[in-house]
This record gives sequence, structure tokens and C-alpha cells, in this order.
Amino acid sequence: MKKIVMVITLLLAAALVAPKFIGDMAHQMYQQGFDNYPPDTSFSFEHKSFKQSWFYSDAVTMIKFSAGIPEYDAMEWVLTSRIQHGPILFTHDGIKLGFAYVDTASSFTGLPQQGQALVDEYLEKGAITIKTLIDFEQLSHDYFVINAINIENDLNSATFGGLKVIGTSLLDYSLMKGEIILPSSQIISPDMAVDIADASGTYDLHNYNNEMLLGKTSLTMPSIQIVAKQNVTLLENLSITAETSEKSGKINVAESIALAKITAPVPITSFQYNIEINQLDPKALKLWAELSQKLQPASTGKEKLRELLTALLQEGLELNQQFQLHGMGGILSIDWDTSYVGLADGAHVLDVQDKKILAQAVNMHLLITVDKVVVLSSPFVTMIEPYMKQGFVVEKDGKFIANIKLTGGALTINDQPFPVESLFPLFEQAPVTQEP
Repeated sequence: MKKIVMVITLLLAAALVAPKFIGDMAHQMYQQGFDNYPPDTSFSFEHKSFKQSWFYSDAVTMIKFSAGIPEYDAMEWVLTSRIQHGPILFTHDGIKLGFAYVDTASSFTGLPQQGQALVDEYLEKGAITIKTLIDFEQLSHDYFVINAINIENDLNSATFGGLKVIGTSLLDYSLMKGEIILPSSQIISPDMAVDIADASGTYDLHNYNNEMLLGKTSLTMPSIQIVAKQNVTLLENLSITAETSEKSGKINVAESIALAKITAPVPITSFQYNIEINQLDPKALKLWAELSQKLQPASTGKEKLRELLTALLQEGLELNQQFQLHGMGGILSIDWDTSYVGLADGAHVLDVQDKKILAQAVNMHLLITVDKVVVLSSPFVTMIEPYMKQGFVVEKDGKFIANIKLTGGALTINDQPFPVESLFPLFEQAPVTQEP
């Protein structure tokens, strides 16, 4: 009996004493969660205060945004956190063991008057829930919720179903994974009603060189229904995916958007679009972020543009796109692959005026196929014959085909040589000029 009492006494003593020592570690872990986040030019963190007691600590951290718009650059997201010290933690999901449990209240300040009024009305205290459990393996279990928002006036009403993110991450962001839940939303006006069904997504990300987050995200929306006075449109199984990876020090980006079924008074029944950018220098992404966030004098902007193009246009860079459209009883397919092979003698694209030389810097393959039934039932039927006479389009196996290749400055269309000048209108869409 005495041994049992002694064990209980020791456990109670440990439970009372441990929070003081764990509190120091909780402070470090709390700051790590912000300080280890990969740098981002669009926002920054500032720790305003941290007051530590035996069982709890209180912290205030400010997230500052840089939108590149002066009136919004003063916007701040203020996070006020109550941090329980372990080992015994009372969480929203019951009693848990761990280093710390963080319950955070948030508010937004610094917005223009009208924007601030909207935030104060619809994101009032308690509208956003942020809770985090840090376990003994320094794994952060995160729970983020935005409550449903209802907006109404005399004629219109809208309900945003809210947002829920449940995830797990390491404090150095070498692992971030979780699920996203978007409850149904609705918009109603005198002329139209829009219903968006429950949607969901996932993310699986990790920190890369403390510069960016790499990995995969996805979002699936089962249905979007639009009811207007004249017709009903139903979009089913909309999916969006994005994946960013690293290979040999370069970044590969792949994105996809697909709509499995369209029921609407239009001749399109589904579509899919994929895009890949391969072998992208991370420096180009950083420079692009800086350019998009800062308004600079013209001279500085041109210097940055030259620097950006130097980082972007490196040998091996690829841009690959695929687009497929179903409708009118057939399929339209576009497959466009482009790779940058570089200019001779290390010339810079901003210094080259000869379009024939610029054409040698790029290899391209554009394949367009469309079922004959689609063309014959569309307004384009009268336009196809002139292109066929010029050799730009051929007919084969019930399809119209345009097979365009540019290699080493030589152009072929449907395996027939053409003057490269035929492509110059593409360059004229995005003129290249010299710096003064």
C-alpha cells in the first residue's frame, strides 16, 4: 500500500513540476512553428509578446501581408494564443499527452475601412478556430476551422459553408499532410441560384531548402449546379491537382484541371487540361515572386526582368500542355510540347532582334487532332478547306490533323517543310525589345 501511495505521489509531483520545464520547450516549439516556415515574399511573421507561467503561456504573433497594393499592405492577422504546458493536456478532443496544446484566437486589422467593416461583421470573434497539439515526437496536430458565413440583403443571399483543415506537420516542415473539407455553399438571387456540393481535398507537402514547399495538393468538387431562368447547368466531378517536385536541383511543376461531365445548353460534355513546367531554376520562382509583389521604377524593373529571364530561360526548360475537349459527338485534342535549347554564344533573348535566331532557341511540337464529325457540325466547317489547301491541315482516319514541328529553327507542318516565318505571328504576340 505504501508503495502505491509513493508511486501516485511521485506521478502527481511529476505532473506538477513537469509543466515548468516543458513550458520552456513549448516556447521554443511555438516559435519554431513560425520561424521554420519557408520564406515567402507575400507575408512575414513578427512575435509581439510571450508571457510564460507554470502551467500556461500566452503569446501574440502578427502575420503581416505584402500584397503590393499600398492600402492593403497595412493588413495584419493577429494571433493570440493560450499555450497549455504538458504532459497532461486538456484539448478539444479530450485529455491528451504531449508537450503543448495551443488554442489560438485571431483577428484582422489594418484593412481599408470598407474591408475592415466586412471582416468585423463576418469574421467576428470565434468565427475562426485554430487549435494545435504538439506531441512528444514534436509532431504538430493542427485543427483549423472557419465557420459558415451567411450574407443577405433584400434580394440576394449567400451561404459560404466554411472551411475545415485537419493536418499533421513536423516543426521544420519536412512533413505536412492533411485533409481539407469545404461544406456546401449556396448563392441565391432573383435571376439565378448556385449550389455547390460538399467538396474535399488533400495536401502532402515538405520544406525544400527552406525556400519553398514541394509536394502535392488536390481538390474535388462533386457537383456545381446553376439554375437560371432559361436553363439549368450541372457540372460534375470537378478535380484540380497540383504537384511540385525537385530533380537535380531544378523544380518540376505539374497541374491539372478536369471536369468529368457537363450537362448544359452548350455542345461540350467534358474537358481536361494538363500543364507541366520542368527543369525550372528555383531562383526564377523567387525573382518572379519579388517582381509580382513590388512596384519598382522602370529602370530597376528592366534590370530585374533581365535577371528573371536569365534564371528562367536555361537549357532543358520544358513547357508541356495537353488539352482535351469532348462534345458534338467527338473529341478535340491539343498536345503542345516546348523546350528551350538556348541561343548560340550565350546571347540573351533581350539582345536578339532577329526572329529567325530566336526561333532556333526553341524546339516545339504542336499536334492538334479533331474528329471530323465535330468540325462538320460546327461553324468552323467553312474555314477548314483553305487550311487544307495550304497544307496546314490534313485529313486522316476520320480526323483533321495539324502536326507542327520546330527543330533547330526548321519548321515542318504535317511532315512538309515550311518557312519559319510562318511562326512569326507567335513572337509578335509577345514582342521582345532591347533595353535603352
